[in-house]
Amino acid sequence: MLIVAVLAVCAWIEPKTFARIFFSAAAIAAGAFLITEYRKESRLAGSHLLAEGEVIEVTSGRRGHRHVRYDFLAGNGKHYEGHSSWDDTKVAVRDQVWVVYRPDDPSVNKALGRFLFYAFRLEFAQQ
Repeated sequence: MLIVAVLAVCAWIEPKTFARIFFSAAAIAAGAFLITEYRKESRLAGSHLLAEGEVIEVTSGRRGHRHVRYDFLAGNGKHYEGHSSWDDTKVAVRDQVWVVYRPDDPSVNKALGRFLFYAFRLEFAQQ
């Protein structure tokens, strides 16, 4: 029913006006996604801890898009799970991944290489 209504409105609108409306809506949706992602990442980057996690599941979606689930042990001694989308980097079950998480709420976490707006550099002390 909604599709019929949209098609009826589109038939009455000039093509230039329809294009403006369509691309404006797409730009607003993309902007909203980026702002939401930036806010999520900012909360993690502002105050975070780092843990080594293990991949427990790799699934493939449409168009070869992969989704990874991982498990990690937080500083409070409890196990937590997280999930991230994954790019072309090879990953398999039982691979190790670094996880960034909030100290006050480890359920808020993200795999280290999956940040869009932030980059982290790992430095290990020499012994």
